Amino acid sequence: MENTINFGIDLGTTNSAITKFIKGEVKVYTNPLDMGGITLPSVIAFRKDRVIVGKKAKERAEKDPKNVVSVFKRKMGTSESYPIKTLNQSKTPVELSAYVLKQLKTFIQTGETIDAAVITIPASFDTIQSNATKEAGIQAGIQNVVLLQEPIAASLAFANDAKETKIGNGQILMT
Repeated sequence: MENTINFGIDLGTTNSAITKFIKGEVKVYTNPLDMGGITLPSVIAFRKDRVIVGKKAKERAEKDPKNVVSVFKRKMGTSESYPIKTLNQSKTPVELSAYVLKQLKTFIQTGETIDAAVITIPASFDTIQSNATKEAGIQAGIQNVVLLQEPIAASLAFANDAKETKIGNGQILMT
């Protein structure tokens, strides 16, 4: 097993996405349920028999608001939970984020498993919020979760687009 982390996840308040660094290029995976879309709305709908994540969940928000949750990332690391009527229970922001991360894992159609990933977090996240995000990754089945603040991720993306320096697979260059 290679000892690198090639997957990057933007676990967003509104939308989320997953990427991989392949042969010097960043590949943004497309959502298999949204014809070519590269993002996943960070929205979850609960039905008695299943959990729906993404665009279909977002569409259900208006007609079934007591069973649809969004904008939960803002409460990461708090004791707040969201009541789900159909389940007769509540879900925490960590549990809800894990659903989004699990759905993002389905974007990878190559048979690869995501054992390790970098997940972006807002620069304003404190240790408790960061640890909650890391826990969501672990609950989603990602064994090795590395957190990266969004401004740093944006700087690295800019540096990658500049293509002035060749970077090997799984490596980053900070100047």
